Amino acid sequence: MQTPLVSIVLPAYNHEKYVAKALDSIAQQDYANKELLIINDGSSDKTHEVISSWIKNHQQVIPVDYVNRENRGISATLNELISRADGEYIAGMSSDDYLLERSLSLRVEHLLAHPDKKAVFGNYIVIDENGRLIHQNGIKELYKGNTNKFSAPEGLKFEMLRNFCIAGPVLMFDRNIFNIIGTYDESLQIEDWDVYLRMAGLEVLGFIDEPMAAYRWYDLNTCKNIPKSATTCKYERKILEKNLPFFSGASRKQLKQLIRRRKRKEFDYVVRTIFKKLFSIFKEQSLHNSPTPVINDNK
Repeated sequence: MQTPLVSIVLPAYNHEKYVAKALDSIAQQDYANKELLIINDGSSDKTHEVISSWIKNHQQVIPVDYVNRENRGISATLNELISRADGEYIAGMSSDDYLLERSLSLRVEHLLAHPDKKAVFGNYIVIDENGRLIHQNGIKELYKGNTNKFSAPEGLKFEMLRNFCIAGPVLMFDRNIFNIIGTYDESLQIEDWDVYLRMAGLEVLGFIDEPMAAYRWYDLNTCKNIPKSATTCKYERKILEKNLPFFSGASRKQLKQLIRRRKRKEFDYVVRTIFKKLFSIFKEQSLHNSPTPVINDNK
């Protein structure tokens, strides 16, 4: 039986230290029918040189389509990579993470065994910048997610809405799913949550409770450095509002509640910011208007 072609899509950006490990993990997968598509999204370090050298040494191992261009952002890069891919299934990849053994095989097997599912994701381990293990179960230990809920469609929806706990290159999907849910939204900063919500809402998303990848958690990680603010609440609310059409029943009701909560948090952050500014102005005026002490030198 012929196995479906899997296209691994890898947007690379300023990861000269890690990208070779990511590429090695793809080449070493036991799943044979695969292709690799890479876009270097305007890196300012030596990511391009590392990728070019790796391709020269591995071009007989795996077919590679490589583009080196100016920076356009993660969502635009993912959409471009997917449009170039020939695979029946597409697996996302990150240039600072790496795949674990049988990551591709396990996900392909799940999709073939569950024809009602058009996408599947797995768990992940968490490592630091030097590759040392931080968490064995990233969903539970890093983001406090409840994997027990992922076995049923409604539980998966609730968990995805309440606490998005998925990280790293653990998603594989049928390329035709984008004809239904649309492509990555290039106006969003949390593009992966948006895609996961659409898939969960349509009940086409499956889960494998095994680690598929190593997710690198360190100071330069984008997700680690997003502070909560009125702006982040606004982005989250925008994603939730956008995905209302994909939900129905109890999960739609919860989604509306979450939208209202985000609005309240947004308002709270704005009020706190205003009070901080007013307090700072009041403090400065108080210091400015305080009487200057008189020093008597005629003692």
